[in-house]
Amino acid sequence: MTSSSPVTDRAPVPLAATSIDDLVAALRGLRGWAGNPSYATLAKRVAQARLARGVPPSEATPGRVTVYDCFREGRRRLDSDLVISLVAVLGADREAQAVWRQAIRRVLMPGAGPVQAEAVLHPAPPEAFVGRERALAELARLLDGSGVGAVVLDGMPGAGKTSLAVRAAHDLSARLGAPDPVLVNLRGFSADRQPVDPDSVADALLRALSPGEVPVAGQRFAALQALLAREPVVLILDNAATADQVAPLLPPPGGPSRALVTTRQQLPGLDRGVRRLQLGALDPAGAREVLIAAAGQPLPDDAAVEGLARLAGYLPLALSLMGRRVAARPDWPLGDHLASYRERLDRLQLDDGVEVALGVSYAALAEGDRHVLRACARHPGQTFGADAVAALTDTAPTGSTPDSGDATTDGLRPALDRLVAASLLRETGRDRWELHDLVRTFAAARSVEEDAPSTRNRATRRLCDRYLEQATEAVAALHPQAVDDWGWVDRAELTPWEVGEARDWLDAERVNLLACAGWASRHRVDLPAVRFAAVLAHDLWQRGDVETTLEVHRAAIASAAALDDAPGEALAHRNTGNTLLRAGRFEPARPHLDQALRLFQTAGHPGGEQSTLSSLAILASAIGDQAGAIDTFRRLVARLRTSEEPGERLAIALSNLAVALIRDDRRAEGLALLEESAELAARHGWAERERNALSNMAYLLVEHGRPQEGLDAAERALELSEEADDPVSVGYARSNLGVVLEHLGRRDEADQQWRAALAAGRSLDSPELVASVLNHIGDGHRGRGDLEGARTAYEQALAVAEEIAEATETARAREGLAAVSDAVADPVTDIV
Repeated sequence: MTSSSPVTDRAPVPLAATSIDDLVAALRGLRGWAGNPSYATLAKRVAQARLARGVPPSEATPGRVTVYDCFREGRRRLDSDLVISLVAVLGADREAQAVWRQAIRRVLMPGAGPVQAEAVLHPAPPEAFVGRERALAELARLLDGSGVGAVVLDGMPGAGKTSLAVRAAHDLSARLGAPDPVLVNLRGFSADRQPVDPDSVADALLRALSPGEVPVAGQRFAALQALLAREPVVLILDNAATADQVAPLLPPPGGPSRALVTTRQQLPGLDRGVRRLQLGALDPAGAREVLIAAAGQPLPDDAAVEGLARLAGYLPLALSLMGRRVAARPDWPLGDHLASYRERLDRLQLDDGVEVALGVSYAALAEGDRHVLRACARHPGQTFGADAVAALTDTAPTGSTPDSGDATTDGLRPALDRLVAASLLRETGRDRWELHDLVRTFAAARSVEEDAPSTRNRATRRLCDRYLEQATEAVAALHPQAVDDWGWVDRAELTPWEVGEARDWLDAERVNLLACAGWASRHRVDLPAVRFAAVLAHDLWQRGDVETTLEVHRAAIASAAALDDAPGEALAHRNTGNTLLRAGRFEPARPHLDQALRLFQTAGHPGGEQSTLSSLAILASAIGDQAGAIDTFRRLVARLRTSEEPGERLAIALSNLAVALIRDDRRAEGLALLEESAELAARHGWAERERNALSNMAYLLVEHGRPQEGLDAAERALELSEEADDPVSVGYARSNLGVVLEHLGRRDEADQQWRAALAAGRSLDSPELVASVLNHIGDGHRGRGDLEGARTAYEQALAVAEEIAEATETARAREGLAAVSDAVADPVTDIV
C-alpha cells in the first residue's frame, strides 16, 4: 500500500504508490483531507475548471459516477487526466500536484516499480571547478553558521547546483574532520526515473554509513537522525522534489552533521536550522572561465567568447555543452561557432542536454502553469509585469484565470509564484519578472508546438492593445498637450494617472513599448503601429536614440498610408522631420515636414498644421535663415492670437519666436515675448510652458540689468519642475540656474547646481541633458579663464552629443572648443 503524507496542513501525496489501488487509496485520503466534498460537487468543480480553460461544454462535465469510479478500488484502468483535475480541485498545491503527476506516470508505466535509492560514498569532486568562487564562499559561510543543519541550494536547471554542492561538501568535510561526503540522487526531476521515496533514502544511507543491522521501515528516520546527531556526516541530497521528500533526512540543527540539498524547486516549510542559497546564472567572467575549461584550450577571440557566453545565457550547463562542441570542431573559428549557435536559437533549438533538463521541469508543471510560462515567452521584452501576462493569457492579474487550466484557477499571481518557485521565472522587483534566455527559447518552442498560430497572434495583439492603452494614459499625464495630436482619443475618457506613477511606468516599460511597436510594424498590424509612434513621440524625443526613433516613425508612415489615415500619416511625417531636425539632418528633414503640412491642411487639422509650421520655422533658424524663421513664427503667432482656442500652442509659439529673435541678436524683443509667454502660461496653469519661458528668460533678465528678477525666474522654473515631479526638467532647470548664478559671480553655488544637474542626467540616462550641462560647465570655466577645464567639459559634451546625434549641443560644444583654441593661440584675448 502507499505511504501518503501524515495529516497536516499540506495535501497528502502518494510518494511510494506502485499500483492503481495505491493511487485510489491516496486519492481517498486527499478527499478526506479536503473535507469529504460530495462526488457531485467534485464533478461541478472539475467542469468549472475545464470550462475556464476553454474545453467545450459538451466535453467539460464528468458524470458523478465517473468521478466516483476514480475513488473505487479494484479498477484496472484509470483516467489520469481526471485524477489530476480532481487533485487540483481538492486543493493540492503545486508541489503536491507534481508528486501526483509523477506517481501516476510511474504506476501507469508498464513494468514500473518503486525506485530504490543508492548512496554514493566519496563522490568525486568536479574536475575543473571555475566560475563559482563567490557562491562557494557564501555556501561555506552558511554551512558554518551556528544552529545550521542544512543548506538548500536551489536554481534553474543547468545552473551547476550539483557541482557546487559536491565541491562545497568536500571542503566542509575537511573543516569538520568528517569522512568524505555521501551523495544520494533523490531523482525529483528526472527524465526517465521517478522520485525516490525518503524511506528508501534513509535505508540506503544507514546501509552506507552504518553497515550493521538496519532498522525496518518505520524506524529508519529515527535511526538516521540518531546517527547524524552522534557523529559528523556530510550529506548531499541531490535533485529533491519537495520539502516532504527531504524533511525526515535532514541532520538536527546545530549538531555535528550537515546536509546540502539541491533542487529546482523552492522548498518552503524547512525553516528550522535550514538556510537557503539561490543559484543564478554566472557573471560574464565566470562564464568565460567555464567555457574555456570545457573547451580545454585557450580561446583568444574575446568578442566571440563573450557572444557565445551571452547566447548561452551564462548558464553553466549550456556553456559546458558549447565548450565541448568547440573542442570537437577545432577547425571551426569561434565566429562560426557563434553564428551556428545563433542560428540554432533562431530556430528555437537548444542543445539536447539543456532541452532535456528544462523539459523535465516543464513536464512537472500543472497544465495551467505551463500555459502561463508559454505566455511569458511570447512577451517581446526582457522584463514584464502582471498586467502584461494577464493580457497574454486573456485574464485578470487576480481572480480566476479562464485559459490557464486547473492549477491557476486561484489567480494569475499564484501561477507566477509557482513558476518562480520552480526556478523557471525570476522575480526582478515588485511585480516584475523575467525569463532566462534559454528558458524563453524553450518555452517559445513549446508554444509553437502547443498553441495555435492564431492563438499566439491574438495574445500578442492583446498585449499591444493593453500597452497602448496604458502608454496613452501615462503620456497624457506627463504631456497633456500631446493628446491634441491623437484624433482617436477622447480626453474625457482617459483614466487620470499621477505624474510620478506615469513616469515610473514609462521608465519600466519603455523597451517593451518599443518592442510592441516593432512587432506591430513587422506583422503589418497597422493601427497599433501608427498609434504607438504617435503616443511615444514625446517620450522618444526626451529619451530615445535617433535611429530607434526614426525607425518607429518611418514604420508609422507606411502603416498610416496603408490605412489611408491622412492625419496619422501627417503626424508620422512631422515626427520624422522633427527627429531629423534634432539630429542636424536638415536636408532630409524638410521633405517630411513639407509633406506633413500638406497632409494636415488636406485633413483640415489646424493644430497639426500650426505645429508643423513651427517645425519649419525652427528648421529655417537652424540653417541660418533667421529672417525666414522670424517671419514664419510671426505669422503663426498672429494666427494663434486670433484663434478661438489657441491653447498652449500660443505660449509655445511666443517662446519659439523669442528664441529666433535672440539668435538674430534682437534680445530685447525676445525677452519681451518670453515674459508674455510666461505670463500667459502662468495665467492658464500651463506649468511646462511657464517653466520653459522662465528658464529661457532668466539669463536675459540678468543681462538687461535685472539680476534679482533673473534669479527669481530661474528659481521659479526649478520650483515648477520639482512640482511636476519631472526629474529631467529639474536637471535642465538646475543647469540654467547655474548659468544665472555664474553670471552673478556666485560660482560655488553655480558649480553645486551643475554637479547636481550632471548627476541627474547620468542617473536618468538622459544624454541630451548631460551634454547640455557639460556645455554650461564649459562656458563657466571659459568665463573664469580656466581653459583646460573648459576644454575638458566641451570635449565630454561633444562626445555625448555626437553619440546621440544631437545637433544643438554638438554645435555648442564645437563652438566652445573653437573659442578655447582661439584663446590659447592668442593669450591676450578677453574671455567672456
